[in-house]
Amino acid sequence: MLESIKNFLNLCPYIEDIKNSFSDYANLSFSLHGKGNDALSSYIDGSRLMKMKFRICVRENFGPEECLPAIELCNKIALWLRAQSESGRFPDCGEGIFPQYFELENDPLIEDSSVSSAIYFLDCYFVYYEKRR
Repeated sequence: MLESIKNFLNLCPYIEDIKNSFSDYANLSFSLHGKGNDALSSYIDGSRLMKMKFRICVRENFGPEECLPAIELCNKIALWLRAQSESGRFPDCGEGIFPQYFELENDPLIEDSSVSSAIYFLDCYFVYYEKRR
C-alpha cells in the first residue's frame, strides 16, 4: 500500500520540482514513511474500513533558519493531497481495495534540525475499504 501511495505522490508537481535542480526546491529532498494500519470498522462479511497512517518528510539542507522553502513545499503538497481527495483521485491500490479519502493530521512540523539540515513532516491518513478476498 505504501508503494502505491509513493507512486501517487510522485505525480504531485511540487514533488517533481524537488527533482529539478533549477527549481526553488533544489536543496530539498522528499521521503515517505509508513506508520501502520488500523481497522476503523469490520463487517460481517470480513471486509474492513482501514486507516493507514503515513508521514511525508521534506529535508531542508540549510537548517531551520532558512526553512521557508521546506514549509512552503509541505503546504503545497498538503493542498494538492486535499484536492486529489476532494476530486476522487487516489492511488491504484489493486483489486479489492477501494480508496475513500486522504486526511491530514497536522500542518508542517519540524522533526529534527541541525546546523546543516532540518526535516519537516506532514502526518497523513489514507482511508480505504478492503473487501474480503
